[in-house]
Amino acid sequence: MCRHTSANEAQSLTAPCVMLVSPTTALIGNFGQRDFAFAIDQHLAQERCNAVSQAIESKLTADLASVNMQR
Repeated sequence: MCRHTSANEAQSLTAPCVMLVSPTTALIGNFGQRDFAFAIDQHLAQERCNAVSQAIESKLTADLASVNMQR
């Protein structure tokens, strides 16, 4: 069972523990080895940026593919 723990308590847990603090802060986990923290807001911003970049690249590629070469 996972419960809110301090850093010292988290190290003594034997079962894996994952805690979602809030959507704008971090996902914190302890898998019995090293502490793991994941910044969800940074990840979502990066994924959003990647999706926008891919959409722009796809649109430009499609537009360029439909252009007839003129002499």
